[in-house]
Amino acid sequence: MRIRVDPLSPGHAQGRVVTGKGSVAPDPSGPPPVVVVSPGPEPASLDSFRALDRAGRDPSAVILPRPSPDMVRALALAKIPAVRFDQAGALVDGDEVTVDGAEGYLELPAVKEVPVVTAILRDARGHILLLRRSEKVGSFRGFWAGVSGFLEASSPLEQALIEIGEETSLSRSDVRLEREGNRVYARDGARMFVVHPFLFATSRTDIRIDWEHTEFTWVPPSDVPKYRTVPGMDRVFATLGV
Repeated sequence: MRIRVDPLSPGHAQGRVVTGKGSVAPDPSGPPPVVVVSPGPEPASLDSFRALDRAGRDPSAVILPRPSPDMVRALALAKIPAVRFDQAGALVDGDEVTVDGAEGYLELPAVKEVPVVTAILRDARGHILLLRRSEKVGSFRGFWAGVSGFLEASSPLEQALIEIGEETSLSRSDVRLEREGNRVYARDGARMFVVHPFLFATSRTDIRIDWEHTEFTWVPPSDVPKYRTVPGMDRVFATLGV
């Protein structure tokens, strides 16, 4: 799959991802890794990248969630390709990746792209609908989520409306689109869910769930962290301003 990202330092490189958070260490005799810098205070120099490398060499490329101007200048001077990807947490140690710092993309040949939609319903009180996924669905059984489904319709919005009808029994006249968010990337092994998020308002809370879910609840947004939600839900809420 290919992910469009922001170019920072030109160049083209391939390698294995090393995040510094996992157990994967680069082979000192092999090619240098692609380093993903974890969110947080940015390192001031390439010495921090060498520390992540654990092999004393510059990385083949760098992926930054929140780049600083000093870091971008240092990478450009070192002629190390770099990009900004604010959802770099969707990458895992050992991922094979191509980084293009000129055109601005990541290529993950071993990762399958799975486009999906997620519709967040908010009632008149400002409460959010959470649905608990049943044992009959293909992923994240027992987790809580919004209304969701694979992207099969002509547009993400159309698919979101279809899923709302199927999973809640609410009609299109029962909901009103408030906002469409940016894409969210959520990892599940060799699959990458590319989530198209939507926020809908509704005055109806008397829904009927289908076989995909076992229960539902309406909760204030502040209570959502108490639930075991599917990966990426925090970013869905963030991009929708919930």
